[in-house]
Amino acid sequence: MLKSMVEMKYRYSRFMDIVILIVIFLNSDVYAGAPTYSAEEHRRFSQATMKLALAKESKELWDGILALEGFRTEYPKTNLKVDVLERLFIHYSILVDDPGFLVRLAEEAIALQPNRNGLYKQIVMTFIGKEILPSRTLTFAHKSLEIAENIQATGGGYYQREVIKRLGLLSQAYQLANQPEEALKAIRRSLQQAETLSVTAFPDQATRQKSVDGIRLDLLRLYIEQERWDPSYELACQLLKDSVIRTDVYELWSRAYVGKFGSAEGIIYAYAELKAEIEESRKTRVIEERVKRPAPAFVLDTIKDERSSLDGLKGKVVLLNFWASWCGPCLEELPQLETLKRTFGQESVAFLAVNLDTQDEGKRKDLISDTKARLAPSLTYLMGNEEIQREFGIDKIPYTCIVDREGYIRYEKTGLSSDFKATMADQLTWVIGLSE
Repeated sequence: MLKSMVEMKYRYSRFMDIVILIVIFLNSDVYAGAPTYSAEEHRRFSQATMKLALAKESKELWDGILALEGFRTEYPKTNLKVDVLERLFIHYSILVDDPGFLVRLAEEAIALQPNRNGLYKQIVMTFIGKEILPSRTLTFAHKSLEIAENIQATGGGYYQREVIKRLGLLSQAYQLANQPEEALKAIRRSLQQAETLSVTAFPDQATRQKSVDGIRLDLLRLYIEQERWDPSYELACQLLKDSVIRTDVYELWSRAYVGKFGSAEGIIYAYAELKAEIEESRKTRVIEERVKRPAPAFVLDTIKDERSSLDGLKGKVVLLNFWASWCGPCLEELPQLETLKRTFGQESVAFLAVNLDTQDEGKRKDLISDTKARLAPSLTYLMGNEEIQREFGIDKIPYTCIVDREGYIRYEKTGLSSDFKATMADQLTWVIGLSE
C-alpha cells in the first residue's frame, strides 16, 4: 500500500514537472519566436501590398509603406516577414536615397533568408541604379550569381537565362567598384553564354535575338563609359546593321563616332555610307530569300463571324501574319503591318492577321478586338487554329508570308527583325509587279 502511494506521488511529481516545462516553453523566447500565419495575416498583408501596387504618387507610396510597417508591428513573428522586408526595401528605395538605411533593411531581409533568389538581384539593381556602396554591391552581385548558378543546375533554360542576367549585373557592379577589366570579362561572359544558349530556352527566336542584342548594347555602353573608342565604334556599326533593338543605337553610334574621331566632323557622310551599305546588304538578302511554293488552302472565320478563304482572295496579293497575344515580337510587328496596309491599301493587297490564341471564343474575340483597336485597326483579323498552323508548317511565331495572285508563297519570315517593315515593303512591291 505504502509502495503504491509512493509510486503515485512520484508519477504526479513527474507529471507536474512536465507541465511546468511546457509552461516555461510556452513563455520562452524559443516559443515566442515560432512563426505565425493566419488567414487574417494574409488578408492584411495583401491589403498593404495592394496599396503599394496601385500607388502612382509619392503620397500613395508612403501610405502603402505605412500600412506594411503597421502590419510588421502588429505581427512581429509572421512567416511573411521576409516578403514584408523585401517589399519595404523595393518601395523605400524609390523614395529614400540614404545608403545606410537601405543596406540595413537589405541585410535584415538577407539575415532571415540568406539564399532568397530574387532578393539579392533586387538589392544589386537598386544599389547600381543609385550608384551607392560599390564594395557591398559587388558582394551582393557575386551572391546573386552564385544562387542563380546553383538553381540553374536543375532549373533548365529559364535559369540559364537568369545566370546570363546576373552576369550582366555583376559587370555593372564591377564598373561601379572601378574594376573595368573585370566588368568587361563579366559582360563578355554573359554575351558568350547568351549566344550559345539553345533557342529552346526562349519562347521564340525573336526573343532570343532581343536578349543577345540587349547584352551587345550593354557591352557597347560599357565600351563608351570606359572610353574604348575603337571597339565601341566597331560594335556600334554592327548593331546598326543587324540589331533587332533600335532604342539608343543611333545615339550610341554617334557618341562612339565622336570618341573615335575626336569630333562630329564628317559624321553625316559616315552615316550615309553606313546606311547605303546596310541597304545594299538587305536587298541582296531579300532576293536570296525569295521562294515559290503553293500556299495551303484555308477557310477561316473573321472576328465578325464572316468567312474568309484563300480561294476567295484569288487575284489579290495576300500578306498573312500569324500572331498571338502572348508573343511580344508579334505585337511589335502589328503596327508595322498597319503602316504597310496604308501604303499598299490601293494595290489589291489583303492584309490578314491570323490569331493563334487558345482562349474560349468569347474571350479570344475580345482580346483580338482590343489588340486591333490599339495596334492595327485596318487589318483583317482571322480566328486561326492548329490545322492552319500545321498546314503552313509554323513552329514559331511571329510568322509572315506573302502569297502572289496565283496562290504561291513567294516570301516568308519567322521572327521579328530590325528591317521587317522595309523588307516586307520590298517584297510586296516585287510580288505586286510579278503579274503586272
